Amino acid sequence: MFDDLIDTAEQFNALTLALHSPVLAPGYTPPQTKPRPQRSKKDVRRGAASVSSRNKYENLSPKIAALPGSVCAEYVRCGRSNCKCSKGELHGPYYRRFWYAGGKRRKEYVKKADLEAVFAACLAYKQERIALRLQMSEFMDQWRLMRTLLRRVGL
Repeated sequence: MFDDLIDTAEQFNALTLALHSPVLAPGYTPPQTKPRPQRSKKDVRRGAASVSSRNKYENLSPKIAALPGSVCAEYVRCGRSNCKCSKGELHGPYYRRFWYAGGKRRKEYVKKADLEAVFAACLAYKQERIALRLQMSEFMDQWRLMRTLLRRVGL
């Protein structure tokens, strides 16, 4: 198609360079960049990344991915001497997600509004792990079978 337009390799290289080079390409305009937000001296001293990153919960999506652990209800004692919990009637239930990370048990509070989503995410994680274990078991069975067949053949 373009063979009659380009005679030599030098012309091809020149054309390629002209098309992909921002300086040589006709009609090229550099992309517009957003101005960076100004940080105060206080932000710089504290090591803040940027002004917009102050609220880390600002752009959270409602979708919750698979989460390790389980959700449990807890009843707690506040510690005040004149409270009902000091007589045995504890506060709650408060829902927390428990999981292990780095050899330590971790926990976090789960809001009642997020309870169903977090519970579903924990259940999805468990189902993924069960499927992975099943795949690993099938793989190991196939590996053992292949190994015994290779030993019988003499390899």
